[in-house]
Amino acid sequence: MSPADHRTDIDVLRSFAILPVIAFHVGLAAFSGGYVGVDVFFVISGYLITRQIAADPSRFSLADFYARRARRILPALFTMLIVTGAVATWLLLPVDLKRFGQSMVSTALFSSNILFWLQTGYFDAAAHTKPLLHTWSLAVEEQFYLLYPLVLWALAHVGRQPRRRLIAVTALALCGSFALAVLRPGLAAGDSFYLPHFRAWELLVGALLALVDLPAPAKRGMRESLAAAGIALIAVPVLTYSERTPFPGTTALWPCLGAALIIHARVLPGGRLGWLLHDRRLETIGKISYSLYLWHWPIIVFYRYRTLQELRPVDQIAIVAATAVLAWLSWRYIEQPARQLRPAQTRLFAMTAAACLSFSAIGMALHLGSGFPARFGVATAVIEAHNYNDGTCFLGKGQPASSWEPERCTFTSAAKPSQMSGTPKVLLWGDSHAAHFAPGLLRLRQQQGFGLTQASYASCPPLIGYDEPDNPQCRLFNETILRYALDQRPDRVLLSARWNSFKDPSRLLPPLRSTIDRLRARGIAVILVGESPSFAARVPDLVTLRQHDDQGATRFRSSDPFTMDVALASLSQDLDIPFYSPRSTTCDAQNICVVREAGQLLYWDESHFTDTGSDYYSGMLLRAVPLT
Repeated sequence: MSPADHRTDIDVLRSFAILPVIAFHVGLAAFSGGYVGVDVFFVISGYLITRQIAADPSRFSLADFYARRARRILPALFTMLIVTGAVATWLLLPVDLKRFGQSMVSTALFSSNILFWLQTGYFDAAAHTKPLLHTWSLAVEEQFYLLYPLVLWALAHVGRQPRRRLIAVTALALCGSFALAVLRPGLAAGDSFYLPHFRAWELLVGALLALVDLPAPAKRGMRESLAAAGIALIAVPVLTYSERTPFPGTTALWPCLGAALIIHARVLPGGRLGWLLHDRRLETIGKISYSLYLWHWPIIVFYRYRTLQELRPVDQIAIVAATAVLAWLSWRYIEQPARQLRPAQTRLFAMTAAACLSFSAIGMALHLGSGFPARFGVATAVIEAHNYNDGTCFLGKGQPASSWEPERCTFTSAAKPSQMSGTPKVLLWGDSHAAHFAPGLLRLRQQQGFGLTQASYASCPPLIGYDEPDNPQCRLFNETILRYALDQRPDRVLLSARWNSFKDPSRLLPPLRSTIDRLRARGIAVILVGESPSFAARVPDLVTLRQHDDQGATRFRSSDPFTMDVALASLSQDLDIPFYSPRSTTCDAQNICVVREAGQLLYWDESHFTDTGSDYYSGMLLRAVPLT
């Protein structure tokens, strides 16, 4: 676009896109739908690129187009990859550096959206360990621009009235892509978020606007009304959408229409709204918006990764300030000079190919080297083994409830079953936070003289009538275990689960009380086990990152405030049943908890016990609540 064609209002619209994205990513609650800024960018991109191509289709050159695109996109992107790669190699733990290597390869090949579709949901917790996650949108654009200019060029050179064909084909493609997105909405269907055929319609909204090229309304008031409606269509989703909003699909339509209305309105300086859409400060933000987008996410990821905590207001301010500085430097000294360069196209394309291959080779080295664990003083790649009797007595998500067989999951304390007469029988029932007691209890059963039956299912708390949204087998499993308990009448039932997943005690306590009442009505004693400590990251990673701090990193603050633990203690008191809280034995009043005992880790991830941890906490459980 020539300087004469420059539009300040589109630069301001870019600022409307990037500011909500950054606000959302730094965690400002008011901007819970800020991720829709990416959709605004798509509309702008489709409009500007199509406007360039459609201005004179007969003179359009694919080589010139891709050369301009390379000068516009690649220098800043490659600089970000160099800096991010250096920081990642210094900071990231092996498993995360290995994944970073994979994402560097896919970013260099403009396919990172496909990688992240296979790996991570955009809103998953794991997203915060991926410094290049934001490149998914660049990949979508580049995949779109590999095909779309070819189609425009071909249609422009066939028959008469090429613009009508361009409009008709673009409108048809827009409707088809939008229909696909509507038919596959929702965050659970990650393909509709990441893959280009579900996103192409957003770029095509801008493309169609450029092709139709309707004149803006003659009256200033009408222009401003259209722009005001456009701003509202962007602002409302930014302020009201959340991570739970099904997206994209019809929910993405409104910010895209909002962007299109602002572009079409062409609001002039002055007037009631012109001051905003021609504001010089917002225009500056819009001009550096590409660099802002490139730099903000790696800074957030690395900051959170190093501090291992959620962002506080002071952190948010520091991150925004650092992003602004880096973005301005990137725009001033990389983006702007690169646009002025005019190397021969063959040389430019050769340099681009060499750079892409180099980044791919570096990424492959990080992947094949398993993240180079020797960078750290401890072997983070090797975590003490744990065995919860997976697949038999601890069922994985999706396994049929019928896979649990009591004969295989009942362990006696004597050499022969005939010697079990009079020996207490204990049923361990719950999810993975029950299963992680099993190794320790099984080793202690002979010493303590009790038999143990293990009945555990991943993400399935021991609640009768409870429906786990992602696991329809959970209800069947609990009904199976209740029938077994009522039939076999064990002496004691240990109920344990990741109770904090309920967040609100009012959702947990009624079904838990009902389950306990069903068991006690048959004379079965119940022991309630409280929350196991949970941490902000994998404990081996915490220890590695802090191995020189806190006297060898043996204690860390639990990320769980133990609200549910208090409610469970109160329930057990009301029902007059024994209650054991792992928190009470290893955490202080500030919820700072022991994570290593005799030099051995008690946890292998954020909250599950290693074999050492299982022995440790099972011993504490038996001391607090004897089973014999």
